[in-house]
Amino acid sequence: MHYNIIEKDQYEDLSYVKKLSFGCGKNYLIIKEELPYIRLEIGTDNPFDTACIFRNYLCIGAYDKVIFVDLDTLKSHSMKIEMYFGYFDILNNWLFVSSGVGITALDENLNVVWQRNDLAVDGVIINRVTEDKKYLEVSCELDPPGDWHTKWIDIHTGEETERERYNGTF
Repeated sequence: MHYNIIEKDQYEDLSYVKKLSFGCGKNYLIIKEELPYIRLEIGTDNPFDTACIFRNYLCIGAYDKVIFVDLDTLKSHSMKIEMYFGYFDILNNWLFVSSGVGITALDENLNVVWQRNDLAVDGVIINRVTEDKKYLEVSCELDPPGDWHTKWIDIHTGEETERERYNGTF
């Protein structure tokens, strides 16, 4: 199946479409094969709350957890996040979940490949992947507000490397 997600301020008359609610504030419409499939509402006090589609999963980042909904069966499970949810990034068929303190890498079946909760004290942002697709360039806030540092994380292991020791192109 092919799924898309769009953020909506308001829904048209879609009362016939199944609704999932995890808080209130942000509204999304999940499209399945070009037709409305699920109305989604999420929201907490976390300004980073969001949702994305990864393979056949609806991924919802809200406060201190991520909720995964299998869009074929509508079964769900959740994963606790250290501190607060930050961002989703999809790279090399993996889903990366950033939090206030680190990153969790999930494979195509949502199994945890690696997890780092020691990268920052108040925010982690994946900026980009290196040209050879081996490392993540990551911004980490070490002393808020505003003391951001760049780190390079091995995309397959989660291990940190120093830029001087990395011989590829950033």
